[in-house]
Amino acid sequence: MTYFTFELRIIRKDLSPVNIYVLKVQVGFRGKWRRGLVGAALCGSLADMPAWGQVNPPPQSTQQPPREVKPPRKASEQGFQTALLFGINVLPRITYNYKTLITLPNGQQLPYTGSQSAPGVTIFAGGSVTFPGVLRRITAGAHVDAGGLSSQSRAVVPENTLTPFSKQNLQNAVELQHPFGVGWHPALTSYVEHDIWRLSESKLRVGYQYWRQTGAYHGTFSPGVVGLGGYDVAMQYSSHMIRVSLNHSLYLGDLYSPDASQHSGTKSGFIRMLGVAAGSHKTIMAFFATGPIWAF
Repeated sequence: MTYFTFELRIIRKDLSPVNIYVLKVQVGFRGKWRRGLVGAALCGSLADMPAWGQVNPPPQSTQQPPREVKPPRKASEQGFQTALLFGINVLPRITYNYKTLITLPNGQQLPYTGSQSAPGVTIFAGGSVTFPGVLRRITAGAHVDAGGLSSQSRAVVPENTLTPFSKQNLQNAVELQHPFGVGWHPALTSYVEHDIWRLSESKLRVGYQYWRQTGAYHGTFSPGVVGLGGYDVAMQYSSHMIRVSLNHSLYLGDLYSPDASQHSGTKSGFIRMLGVAAGSHKTIMAFFATGPIWAF
């Protein structure tokens, strides 16, 4: 008998070969029924093959898509700010020290020291700066104060002290010759504050302030005997204080454009400041100030 071998190779579109089917066809005198068996075997083999051109879908990935990572939140940027401030300080009561030197008509000098308490009022002018960047919450300022304590009616010699002159005549001379506390010298005070709360352009600040002022009374008086005597009174007080202030800024551009505060460049406007301070030497002070402000 004669045998013929046929090799049939099926290739899919993805170029991966399918199983190879080898068919043997025996041809002989009785090949009629054999060809039927071969044809049946060929049909059964092809039925088990995937359809021509059919591509199995790739397996679905079980990995979830990466989450969107948001950039870190940037701190609010603020440039350099400076302001000119004009205001008033009200001191309900403060304790100061004095040194009094009395000169009698015969040239004798008598020193006395003590302390007194008195209210006072000062007006001031100065400025402040708020730093940019990481120091944007820090504000430093300084101002010059004019005025002083109402000390002209306070005794310049300690009570219950025996003196060879009339203390009443001395006190009357001090009040008459130095009305309105004009004996106090201008004072320079400085402070530094830190923002602890902010709402829009309103800021609540807490900080430290140092205050020091000196004063002097000079004049003559009648000691109660023949001739005139003289007096020299040196006064001084200082205080380390904790201050709390509420500051509100209003920029002119904000009056015309709600988004003006977002624009770059120099801005100008006005600032109002209201606060209280308390510290050593029984110092209590309330202050108010206003003035122009610039932001760069």
